[in-house]
Amino acid sequence: MEEAEQATDTTTLEDQFQWTKTKTTKSHVQHYGDLSIAKLPLSQFLGKRKSATPVTRSNSRTAVDNKDVPLAMAKGEDLENLVKGRQFLDTHFAAYVNSVEHLVNGDVLNTRSELNNRECYHKFVDTFHDQCMNIAQNSYVLGKLQTFVNICEQSSPAGAEAALTQLADIYHAYQIVKANGIPDENIIVFHYDDIANNKENKYPGKVFNNPDHKDVYHGVPKDYTGDDVTPQNFLKALLGDKDLESSGKKVLNSGPNDNVFVFFDDHGGVDLVAFPKTYLYGENLTSTLKEMHTQKKYNKLVFYIEACEAGSMFEKLLPTDINIYATTASSPNESSYAWYDDTELGTYLGDEYSIHWMEEAEQATDTTTLEDQFQWTKTKTTLSHVQHYGDLSIA
Repeated sequence: MEEAEQATDTTTLEDQFQWTKTKTTKSHVQHYGDLSIAKLPLSQFLGKRKSATPVTRSNSRTAVDNKDVPLAMAKGEDLENLVKGRQFLDTHFAAYVNSVEHLVNGDVLNTRSELNNRECYHKFVDTFHDQCMNIAQNSYVLGKLQTFVNICEQSSPAGAEAALTQLADIYHAYQIVKANGIPDENIIVFHYDDIANNKENKYPGKVFNNPDHKDVYHGVPKDYTGDDVTPQNFLKALLGDKDLESSGKKVLNSGPNDNVFVFFDDHGGVDLVAFPKTYLYGENLTSTLKEMHTQKKYNKLVFYIEACEAGSMFEKLLPTDINIYATTASSPNESSYAWYDDTELGTYLGDEYSIHWMEEAEQATDTTTLEDQFQWTKTKTTLSHVQHYGDLSIA
């Protein structure tokens, strides 16, 4: 604009481009499209000036990345909060990248791949915007989007099948309790149900959870699928919500003499576990569990969670006096890991913690205790630290 204020009727777009390119030292000014148009006079697009005005302004501050303007301008408490927010985001991005590093080739945090797979990238951005934070209102997060570009460009198509691991674990767990005599009317299954009949599935209608390729999908109820798989429905189902039940959905109709087992498997982060389109905080989960205790919805309740940072869902949140025993795939500050890398299918078939507790459950006798299973799973799970919380006497 300062060049335009000095331009004459004969100044061309190319003149302005070269002048601006020379003066702009913190980034690389570019031009695209039909470059022959740059030979035309600037006045044909911006209008003619009556006279040129000399410009002698100088920059009194060091140039700052646009994404860092809020940080440069902040002071005092605002600055402290802004820095903490950025540290929080840095931590979560690093944890996320750590959880998917087995799916990509290269350093996705510190490199800059060229964007070619726009469809993949747009899915990442839209999902992050919808599920994590409004990227239009946080300039710092815009600088993190390159990570999504790198993931899309450095991962194989099989990486998109990563969701298979969580669903396969859930289906396997269903087959175990079903085989042990628990009737379907006493089982509630939440699953997005987008894997078995996915066009990328080499074995349509089947889902495998171990290298033997034994199908674990057959017979799995479709109590909650697709858009019905939400934190709200999950918590309402645990509480036996009558409105939800009247809409035709299965809910937990248990009482003070019933033992309840809950297995949750998905992605996670510090103090949250993911659902297909949103997430659930640890405080909201434990609040519901406390309410279940108040309403006498169970005698004893056992809760297993497979997710990164799963321990953060219960640590300092789950009381020890409400008859609940919980185990998690990981501590509050570490990832959990995918397991059984199937080279034929080009994906992982399950998760380490889940695979181990379920394979132990398939061998368990009537005298095997929860403590036995915990210690066995803890020993077998070597990439993360299996934890337990709540009333340990239940084990």
